[in-house]
Amino acid sequence: MKNIIFNFCVSVLFITSAVFADESLPPGVIISKSPDFATAYVGSPSIAILPDGTYVASHDWFGKNPVGGNLVFFVSKDKGTTWTKTAQFPFHWANLFVHKGDLYLLGVIKSHFAIRRSQDGGKTWTNPVDSKTGLIRTDGMYHTAPCPVVVHNGRIWRGMEKILSNKEKEALKLSNCFGTQFQALMTSAPVDADLLNADSWTISEPFLYDRENWVGDGFLEGNAVLSPEKKILNILRAEPLGLDKAIVLDCSEDGKKLISRGKASQIDFPGGEVKFTIRFDPKSGRYWSLTSKQNNPFAYRNYLVLTSSKDLIHWNVETVLFRHRDQENHAWQYIDWLFEGENNIVFVSRTAWDGSHNAHDANYMTFHRIENFRNKTSKDDAPWLGQQRPAEDFKTFETADLIVQGTYTEIGTFDNSQKTFVNRNYVWLDVPKQFQGWKFTRQNAGGKPLEEINIRAKKDTTIYLITTRYIADNHDHWKLVYSELAYSDASKSRVRIYERPIKEGEQVNIPQSGFVGGILLFKE
Repeated sequence: MKNIIFNFCVSVLFITSAVFADESLPPGVIISKSPDFATAYVGSPSIAILPDGTYVASHDWFGKNPVGGNLVFFVSKDKGTTWTKTAQFPFHWANLFVHKGDLYLLGVIKSHFAIRRSQDGGKTWTNPVDSKTGLIRTDGMYHTAPCPVVVHNGRIWRGMEKILSNKEKEALKLSNCFGTQFQALMTSAPVDADLLNADSWTISEPFLYDRENWVGDGFLEGNAVLSPEKKILNILRAEPLGLDKAIVLDCSEDGKKLISRGKASQIDFPGGEVKFTIRFDPKSGRYWSLTSKQNNPFAYRNYLVLTSSKDLIHWNVETVLFRHRDQENHAWQYIDWLFEGENNIVFVSRTAWDGSHNAHDANYMTFHRIENFRNKTSKDDAPWLGQQRPAEDFKTFETADLIVQGTYTEIGTFDNSQKTFVNRNYVWLDVPKQFQGWKFTRQNAGGKPLEEINIRAKKDTTIYLITTRYIADNHDHWKLVYSELAYSDASKSRVRIYERPIKEGEQVNIPQSGFVGGILLFKE
């Protein structure tokens, strides 16, 4: 059957680079901007370079807006300085890649695993309507993101996920936490095969997250990576709630099975809770990635770093590329990237900036270049963006053990029925006896920007933190001591209490995130 071709006629969108002097615009070159920040959000950015040197990029839209579920495609003839929109069609979670001179998009349509091909640089695209034209699997719900493809041993390899139905989740007694519904897959096809033919593709057995051996709830958005031992691995984003972890699975040679390494499969990976792309650089002999690091300092998706590894297990942060003081409405996330020439990296970002619905619901796709990336070090760390809190916002108080400086509003008494936040009428519930009558920093809930609280110890002691954030035991020395604390909103929302030892003279920033932020609990 001949491939079905659609020719998409669209109005041309021509965007020049952002003006850095205008702080209302994000850094980099703006490729795409949401038509409505409140309802249309940029997802799944991807980039490729065609054999003739043309740069191409794509992203999908999500949100309660008519554009939702559509993918938009852009072309740059001047190496990313300006971009033209040339196509739009239903497709999502897709990555661009070039194979044997043709351009492909591999992703999902109507929950089905699908692929599109263009043989004219993206002017026209095949339409996946059956098993001969790019509809690869229709036997369930599939999921992915713009993750890389790798060619090895005569095959092209690509990570993927299958989504469990609610009935399957109930049978397995899985929680409703994000990540539990995904089963890891590896997909592959012979390099000379017709990639639009479903029969060309081998799909591995679905692999479920190992909650006995790994911290967290699930994994997704896996990378097909060729290891130093020349074995195909699937390295997945993990969902252990901001702990900077990833999961490494081995793939059988025939591509039909993914294999766990037990506890060793879970590795420390800066930015591992947010989608990432890993690529190998022969010149340095290292693997590289650009990730939204979330710890040290605590962040959401507002702290973008360049990382590298020799063995795919031990990762180093080489430099900070972007960081913004506000984590509620600013982010660089879902980075897709390529090597450019001998010494550069180019990348596209799902960027949340001023006016965004929130940090997750990005309002821009932006293009960036890292020159001489192998030489970057901490000396090249980007400055903090965003306004610093004025000095008059900070208060200072002392206890027998601590000197505390912060932007909290007032000190409250920690007990049942005592007011929780300055700007809400909620009160504390289920306060444990051991802490009743202590003091806490009463703050604004949902504050923008988040509060800042810094502590210096006058002697060896223990500090306490109230937060909604999950922190693994001993991560940055924090340990969970109580998980049943609540406050009196409609849901009687739960928060956690953590403790951390602090030595004389040591300084600690109380981590801030989410609606509650980070509340200091202390005894006078």
